[in-house]
Amino acid sequence: MSIIAKIYNKLNPVNVKIDSLKVRVEDFISSQEQRTADIQDRLAQFSTCSEQLCQAINASRVRQQALNQTVNMISTKLTDLRFGSSQRIKVLFLVHESETWATLDGVYQLMVVDPRFEVILATCQRRYPASDHYSGETITHEFFERAGVPHIRLVNDDSYIDLDIIKTIAPDAIFRQSQWDADVPPAFAIGNLTFAKLYNVPYEILPVADQIFSLPGNFVFWERLTGLFTVNGSVANKYMEYSTQVQARATGHPKVEHIIEAEPSWPIESTNSKRVYWSAHHAIFTDWIDFGTIHQVHPMMLDFAKNHQDIDIVLSPHPGLRGSLERLKREDPQQASAIEEFFAQWDELENTALLPNGNTIGPMKACDVILTDGVSSLIEGQLSDKPIVFMERPDHYRFSEIGLRIAKGLNSLADYTSYANLEKMLLYFLDGGEDPREPDRKDNYQYLTEHDHAADNILQSILQDFGMV
Repeated sequence: MSIIAKIYNKLNPVNVKIDSLKVRVEDFISSQEQRTADIQDRLAQFSTCSEQLCQAINASRVRQQALNQTVNMISTKLTDLRFGSSQRIKVLFLVHESETWATLDGVYQLMVVDPRFEVILATCQRRYPASDHYSGETITHEFFERAGVPHIRLVNDDSYIDLDIIKTIAPDAIFRQSQWDADVPPAFAIGNLTFAKLYNVPYEILPVADQIFSLPGNFVFWERLTGLFTVNGSVANKYMEYSTQVQARATGHPKVEHIIEAEPSWPIESTNSKRVYWSAHHAIFTDWIDFGTIHQVHPMMLDFAKNHQDIDIVLSPHPGLRGSLERLKREDPQQASAIEEFFAQWDELENTALLPNGNTIGPMKACDVILTDGVSSLIEGQLSDKPIVFMERPDHYRFSEIGLRIAKGLNSLADYTSYANLEKMLLYFLDGGEDPREPDRKDNYQYLTEHDHAADNILQSILQDFGMV
């Protein structure tokens, strides 16, 4: 055996031991790393649980504070009753949309002169579908400033502070304008307002689409109302068909009378004798009610206005359209830019106008023909005795049976993306063409006016709820 082999044989056990020790050390290090990782995971979990616990405790405190406020309110009201304090009904109108104030204005005007009521009007922010932030209170505030209507402004970044203010006011009854909780700051969701009797007059007059009844959030709202005031009995039955908990009452609709009594007005000073009122909905995407068409027709309407300068055209965009354009800027900047450019060019023409802040009724009554894609204008236009051209998107929410009745009074234009077809129908009516839908419009007029004195009927209904008649 060579000397090298002898040395190797002597060193081999040592090498084996070193290798074994190396493996053990590596295993130890690995196990420590795993233990360290486990400890870090547990610390992270503990931190998360601790944070969640803190959030839960804070939320519990908020709920406890809200509960205490509500209990104090009820206790104060019971004490007032016991010791003979004022029996006036304190009513809060929570307004996020001046554009639909005509729905409640008649009720408000009667209440402020009735000694049995104490009335507070409060303005708040709003957020329409497609918008990513709350805004718009300034528009509503300025509307009431111009009208000389006293009001308080609920504009805190934390809407729950505003809810505390409402609870300090301690209203007996609250009117909220729409069924959409998402439209208002979170503190004004219907579930947070149940310390008072809750009332609503639907801003859209009646439900034209079936899908509105398939949205569970709507029924959370409707079922918590003390009274849902509807235009007639068949509409009241429609709501109660879907839930026996909905307290729908056929009183007539104040906006119906407001439209009928309104004086015609026109914002364009010109000698033109032909007038088009164009109403544009905000639902221009395919994930909501899908009535909006302005993104499809604005180039044609601009051409129509330029080609027919002897015709005045007033465009009334839905107040939610601004939010839709914000979303469009994120998803399709080029198309959004094209619509913004359209508005700029529209504003420059002598025979066109853009209606701000929902001042719609006067121009609607002063026009010769109504051009619309929906939704409220499909109904309201039939109270103004004008032919209605309905640019009907094929994918819009399907009509309810009530909606189908309303649709009979419309001249549906399914091929509205054709300039020639759109121009032909508008010119037909502008030149005095007979409206083939006039008999159905008149029938719908009768349907919408079954009840007179709607605002007074609503007041009487509320007084009954409080045992004061």
